[in-house]
Amino acid sequence: MCEAYAPQFFALDDDGNSAIGTAKPVPPGLEDTVRLGIDSCPEQALSSEDH
Repeated sequence: MCEAYAPQFFALDDDGNSAIGTAKPVPPGLEDTVRLGIDSCPEQALSSEDH
């Protein structure tokens, strides 16, 4: 679900899992969109330092 909000940020691997790694900076202007993606993660596997 996260990639539905910000596909340019949440790249998926061949298994359909987010493969963004850790400490990936959020591009200016995408903060709210990325936050929606984090909140929509069905596995609740994503987080951010400010969230």
